[in-house]
Amino acid sequence: MSTSIRRNLLLITLFCNQSALFAPTPQNKKPKAPKRATKFFTVGAKHKDQIPLSFSIKKTLTGKEKKIALKKYKALDRKPTKLMTEKELRSIADLALQLGYKAEAVTFLTRLMVLLKSTLVIKNLKLKIADINFDRGALKLAGQEYEEFLKLYPGDKKAEYAQYKGLLSNFYTMLSADRDQTPTLNTISLADAFLEKNELYKQYNKDVQEIRTSCYYALYDNEVTIFEYYLKKGSNKAAETRLASLRKSYQTLLPDTEPKILHMEYRVALAKNEPVRAKNVYAKLEKKFPTYTQRLALTHKPKSKKNYVAFF
Repeated sequence: MSTSIRRNLLLITLFCNQSALFAPTPQNKKPKAPKRATKFFTVGAKHKDQIPLSFSIKKTLTGKEKKIALKKYKALDRKPTKLMTEKELRSIADLALQLGYKAEAVTFLTRLMVLLKSTLVIKNLKLKIADINFDRGALKLAGQEYEEFLKLYPGDKKAEYAQYKGLLSNFYTMLSADRDQTPTLNTISLADAFLEKNELYKQYNKDVQEIRTSCYYALYDNEVTIFEYYLKKGSNKAAETRLASLRKSYQTLLPDTEPKILHMEYRVALAKNEPVRAKNVYAKLEKKFPTYTQRLALTHKPKSKKNYVAFF
């Protein structure tokens, strides 16, 4: 077959394909609707053009869907964030969340908030940005954002939720017993403030009470760690002063610590070479808490200050 004939056949084939491609849709057949894109935001009809209001999807994409989303994300990300339109910011924020890029999503949503006009949408978006920061572990930042939300919208229906999540943000930053307990004290203050509103707040009260109790135990643990340090060092007077503080602050507040506090007193008496006092304390401990004394090796010392709880 000659070259000219082949070229003519190719042109005829291309023409036929183009004709089929651009042919009008028959009246009895409806065109297929395009596949709806997955949205991360649910919105009311009133604010349809000013999303986001709330997140509807939490799982990130995998496999082929992830590759497609990543390609779209990279295409949008070529443009500087400050030059993006509201539509572009909404799209790239959706994609960032689908891909699990939470820090980037916060950047885009923060910029989007500047362009929005609806105060209702801005309010909800503030809370959602705080939630994203909470989920990605930026707890200090999330706590500040929840606090800001409460200052701006104290009477909002989401105020209880924001105050609870702000409390959790502090709670999860608490350190071990031998470290600074400022976050613990802050969490207790936040819990007290939350529980003062028990006539208004109903949903999280039980959780907050349990969190506050956990904080009291954390402070108790911290005091015991200091007590152990002084006793091991031979600073018996300082250890006894710490013991008096423990008894005053926690024995009534945390009743199950009483046998442990008596045991510490027994150890102080032995360290100070006060056998009569040690005998009386032991007798009291044995009478009031027989099960405790049965399993307790009174002469055994914890291997390290971090293991004192297991020792008790």
